[in-house]
Amino acid sequence: MKKYISCILFSAILIFSCSKSTPNLPRYYVSCTLNGVNKVFSDSTSCIADGQNIFMVGYLNNKVTKEKYDLTINATGSLTAGTYTDTTANTFLVSHYMPDASNGSVYYAGSPFYVFGYKHFVIHIVSLTETEVIGTFSGDLMPTQDVKTVTNGKFDLKVTH
Repeated sequence: MKKYISCILFSAILIFSCSKSTPNLPRYYVSCTLNGVNKVFSDSTSCIADGQNIFMVGYLNNKVTKEKYDLTINATGSLTAGTYTDTTANTFLVSHYMPDASNGSVYYAGSPFYVFGYKHFVIHIVSLTETEVIGTFSGDLMPTQDVKTVTNGKFDLKVTH
């Protein structure tokens, strides 16, 4: 009997002490991998949505580093859950990564900026409600030949109007 109880206790300890495969993220955030470096923009997050437009932003380290990421979608019709790219008709899509917003340094992608040969920028809205927007994004950001490749982009933000 003691061996049975010991085995159960050991199994329980093993199960509950295992590390999770995904890191703990804050409640509201924009996160992505930029050229292989994981970033979580969870300070001063904001999302403004009005049915045809959505603007999402998050800062890294509570604006101390002035590092931020933002995403914008403007549609001529209703904005709903779905996939939007820099080639989606009647939609204006922009993404900005600013490693230091105070000096004007910016990497961008979207409808007016696509350059042949780079990865198209894609935003997939999984859920859009009156109070929250959840989704994913990826693509190449560039101002010059110093391209930043965005992978594993995710957002979960509280919507304000």
